[in-house]
Amino acid sequence: MVNKSIGIAKKGSRFCLQEYIKKDKNKLSEIITASSLSLISFMDKEMKVNWKSPLAADDFCEYRDDFLRRLDINTITEEADKKLRLFWPANGPKWDGIAVVDGKGIKKGILLIEAKSHTSETKSDMKATADKSIDLINSSIEKVQNYMGIEPQIWTNEYYQLANRISYLYFLNVELKIPTWLVLINFTEDISYKNTVRGEWLKHYNIIACKMGIKEDCKLLDKIIMVFTPPI
Repeated sequence: MVNKSIGIAKKGSRFCLQEYIKKDKNKLSEIITASSLSLISFMDKEMKVNWKSPLAADDFCEYRDDFLRRLDINTITEEADKKLRLFWPANGPKWDGIAVVDGKGIKKGILLIEAKSHTSETKSDMKATADKSIDLINSSIEKVQNYMGIEPQIWTNEYYQLANRISYLYFLNVELKIPTWLVLINFTEDISYKNTVRGEWLKHYNIIACKMGIKEDCKLLDKIIMVFTPPI
């Protein structure tokens, strides 16, 4: 289980997300869907979100490199795993949640969930130490920034976690051609950890966008869903 996080959380964003999944995951699904016109336009008339993690039956497991297999989408083959290793080193992002949505026709879409309870949780630096891994990460980030129309920026400091999530968003949408949305769930008024009000979150993301060079005309922004909700 080296590549996973499992078990019941007692506080913070993992706890808040697990509580939603246990008590009313349909409500959370509606909150997410209602926050994105591009997702609504993609989904079929059932508009169902099929959660793959974190689930109680799976000991609330959070997946890392093996998240592609958990999705159980026919178009994801061993070739996708090989392409991922050419794009990012092993032990990439650990996803707080993953889900699949049905699109019109036979299309499938992916939701990658990142949950936070406080602004401090969004800050992190790159931990890779091997030269080969560092070079691959920097090369892929450069590719992502170029595609999005972002002037070269250092994404490996301070907001690296969001940077690698956006990089995976690019990889799935552009290189694997699988419609994918990155869902940033920001819990407000989480008394189990730290109380962060909506206004604090909004100001914080404004700063993040400026520091990362993200502007209103950047590609992939329609694939990033911002959710602000109190715990259930």
